[in-house]
Amino acid sequence: MVTRGPKKKLTWIHIYLFSHTQSTSSAATSIRIYYEAVQGGDLRVDALARPELYNGAVPLGISIFPKELWVQPALWHHTIGKIVYSKRHESGGHFAGHERPEELVADMRSTFSLPAVASSF
Repeated sequence: MVTRGPKKKLTWIHIYLFSHTQSTSSAATSIRIYYEAVQGGDLRVDALARPELYNGAVPLGISIFPKELWVQPALWHHTIGKIVYSKRHESGGHFAGHERPEELVADMRSTFSLPAVASSF
């Protein structure tokens, strides 16, 4: 089993690409969102700031990782719904579940254990 280094990263990327592309057998499927964001399709970055796209009754938790592909201004967070939990992390990025799993799980546990969230389900 590969536990660290470049081989681990390559193995992880390979697994990611194949596990997210089984329906079309194409690596392009997993990266289409980036193409759409750049080309101005329905997944444009500016669409993320449109509050009418969100359900305000759903409590939200936000984890901010500094190496994310695009970090939106914190002021925008309150335009997407009721924020019940927010945490800014020192490291991690787009693949936070792989890079910082303990921190991401702790954030999720903190969010879902809040009374405002528990009572909404």
